[in-house]
Amino acid sequence: MNQSFAHNNDPNGKRNVWHLGKRSKGDGFIGWIDDFKVISRALTQEEYCNHARGTLVRIRENVFWNRIASRYPESSHKAIAEQVGDDGPVRYACYVNYNVERGANMAQIPRGTESLREEVLDIHRLAFNEARPDSSENAFCKSCHVESDGPLSLQALKYLGLPAQEDDRRQPMQPNPLIYGIIPPNLFGPGLPVRRINDDVRQKKPRGHFVDEWVLDNSQ
Repeated sequence: MNQSFAHNNDPNGKRNVWHLGKRSKGDGFIGWIDDFKVISRALTQEEYCNHARGTLVRIRENVFWNRIASRYPESSHKAIAEQVGDDGPVRYACYVNYNVERGANMAQIPRGTESLREEVLDIHRLAFNEARPDSSENAFCKSCHVESDGPLSLQALKYLGLPAQEDDRRQPMQPNPLIYGIIPPNLFGPGLPVRRINDDVRQKKPRGHFVDEWVLDNSQ
C-alpha cells in the first residue's frame, strides 16, 4: 500500500496520541510502514508532497492527473491557488511515481502539468553555466540553515559567483553530482544523454560522469 498521511497537532494544545500498528481494542492497520516522521514546524504543500517522495504540480491538460486531483478537497485547491496567484478552476496534485527506483523527479513531471516548487517555496531553479543565486533570506532555506560553522550554516546560502556545475553545494532534491557505471540514453529525459556512456567501474577509482549538464536548466 503506497499512501501518505499528514496530520496537524491540535491548535488548542491538547495532547494527541498516535498508535502505530494494532491497539489492544478495535481495528488496526495491517501493512508495512516505511516512514514515520515528527516535524515540529509548519510545512508548505510542496514540503508535504516531498515527504511523500513527490512534488507539487499544476494540471493543465492531463486526464489521468485530473482524476487524481479530483480526490483532493476543494479547500486544498483553493489554498494553493491563493498562494501562487492562480485564477479560475485550476487543479493541483502531488505527483509521485512509486513504480520506478528513482521515483518522481523535477526533470520528468507528466506532460500537461507544471511544477510549482519554485513558486511555493520562492526559490530559483539552478541553470547550467549560471551562478547559484543568494538565498540567505529565503524562509524555506532558513528552516534548516542557521548561524553556525557547519554545512547547514547561513554562509552556505550566500552568492559565490561560481557556475552552478562548479559549485560543490547541492539543493534539496538535487541529485548527486556524479553518476557511475553504465549510463543509459535518455535517463534524464529525451536526448539526456543522447547515447549510452560506459564508466569503467573496474578501475580502482572510477571517474564517474557529471550529471549537471543534463539536469540543470539551459543544459542543451
